[in-house]
Amino acid sequence: MIGKRWSIPALVLAIMLCLSGCSSVVLEQEKTALFTSGGMEIVLPDTFREQSADGYTVCYGSPTATVFALREAFSLADGVEDMTVDEYADLVRTANVDKSPSSITVEEGFPMMEYTYYVESHEEDFVYLSVMYKAQDAFWTLQFVCSAEDYEEYRPQFIEWAKSVKFVPAE
Repeated sequence: MIGKRWSIPALVLAIMLCLSGCSSVVLEQEKTALFTSGGMEIVLPDTFREQSADGYTVCYGSPTATVFALREAFSLADGVEDMTVDEYADLVRTANVDKSPSSITVEEGFPMMEYTYYVESHEEDFVYLSVMYKAQDAFWTLQFVCSAEDYEEYRPQFIEWAKSVKFVPAE
């Protein structure tokens, strides 16, 4: 093609193809699946798989993102069930103050915070979007995690996944 002029539509198409092939993240927009554990349901791409993670109720991972979920039953202490989700979110933030979390904000009706954490085993920064919920018998914290370099692309998807969370009575 050297020496030939490109037509405007062909040039635009070539640029679009290059840009789409250069993206650092393939956002997880494949088919979805319903994942359930301990009375919590979440809709995620079907590329996710349940994994074990010490200290968490359940963990779902994919090649580029992870969702950690922690259930804290009201029976842990007297009066916990009387707390609001905002009060619980403040406690979660205080418990994670060593990670320098953002202030609690409310987005799509959910209290949430963000923080960046360096993971030595990967030699990389990861961003955590933590969303807090109040269910019938417990508080839940879900952490949506990806590499810091991919976070801006993933954040809207994390919000959509957070909105899909539902709680059902445990059987």
